[in-house]
Amino acid sequence: MQSIGFVSQRQPDAVEQLKAIWRACFDAEEEYLRLYFSTRYRPDQTLVWEEDGQILGMLTLLPCTLRALCEGEWRLYRASYLLAVGTLPQAQGRQIATQLLQFADKYLQEQGIEAAVLYPAEPSLYRFYEKRGYEVWFSRSILSFPPLMQKGTGWELQPLSAGQYHREQLRLLPQEAVLWPRDALLFVEGESRLYRGDLYALCKGGRQRALCNLYRYTPDEVIVKELLAEPGQPQEELVQALRGFFPRAALSVRLPAEDNFDKWGQEPVPAGMVRWYLPTDNRPEKTGLAYLPFILD
Repeated sequence: MQSIGFVSQRQPDAVEQLKAIWRACFDAEEEYLRLYFSTRYRPDQTLVWEEDGQILGMLTLLPCTLRALCEGEWRLYRASYLLAVGTLPQAQGRQIATQLLQFADKYLQEQGIEAAVLYPAEPSLYRFYEKRGYEVWFSRSILSFPPLMQKGTGWELQPLSAGQYHREQLRLLPQEAVLWPRDALLFVEGESRLYRGDLYALCKGGRQRALCNLYRYTPDEVIVKELLAEPGQPQEELVQALRGFFPRAALSVRLPAEDNFDKWGQEPVPAGMVRWYLPTDNRPEKTGLAYLPFILD
């Protein structure tokens, strides 16, 4: 018998079955799975496609808020972030992901959710989601730098707790952005530390100049997943400062696309999609520059 629904307490081995999908579909490491299932996993937020007691597909719904401009005013929209849409390899080709998405659409609309947000795991999946009612809504700039080979001076990276980072992030986010609840930052904090990074305040002269979420996957590869500058602080100076912390590493920096094209001469790239559950007249303006923090990729 086949069914779709949220994980039930009557499924004592559900977590192990879900982990099998994470391993098969997302190459998830065991340490990552322990972190996710201890800090982020909620049975009532995890949809599953079951057949005769075996979970063959999954989809996770994470609550968030989308701030966007509608008729000249900034408005907060109730939203849900769709994470980990996956099907076991032996069950692929049976439209399981499509059925999960259709179930999620119906459920979210019944709950009064106004938008579903997601980030396709592969560029090729943008077309898949477009056919299912999603449109590109978010973008970002990605900058890559070779090793600087010279250590910087005068700057500090001061670790922040999840709560501290969340408070500062809400203050510094672009106006058009997804806003995460505070408990989401606990997972982000753990994931950063898992990959030898953390949540930081980038400081100089005793003053905070930016927020920074970085991962150091290897000694010669650092990814800055988020860099939010204080008002008036030149991003070029911040990027140079970060390069000076890791002079022997190649640095990749992800920035909000807002007002970055002129600074860096680089066109923003797609970084997330939205499916609206609102009438067209009630939807916000689409700028293509909305910011999706903490893409789970």
